[in-house]
Amino acid sequence: MLREIVYNELMGLGKTEAVAREWGAVAAEFEQVCGEKESYTRADVIAFLAHLRKRGLRQSTIEKDLKAIKVIARVQEWGAGPKGEDFPKLPLRRVRPDEIR
Repeated sequence: MLREIVYNELMGLGKTEAVAREWGAVAAEFEQVCGEKESYTRADVIAFLAHLRKRGLRQSTIEKDLKAIKVIARVQEWGAGPKGEDFPKLPLRRVRPDEIR
């Protein structure tokens, strides 16, 4: 479900099909990790971040993947902010891979 939402949103915004597919795959992974829901919470985003870090991804890749999650937040209107400032803030220190259990 989220894969299609992100894909359609990005295609509608004029992004390339390759980008829409890649971000759609990230959305599908998010849905697999957090479950299929009407709306998601900060806890879901944190769980997804932990999942990405366990995979050993670079911080730049994680930040890119979060852009796909921001598309979901905007489409599903997780908050009321007109510029995406409603995306759950994550004021957490960076966790080193060796700290993940």
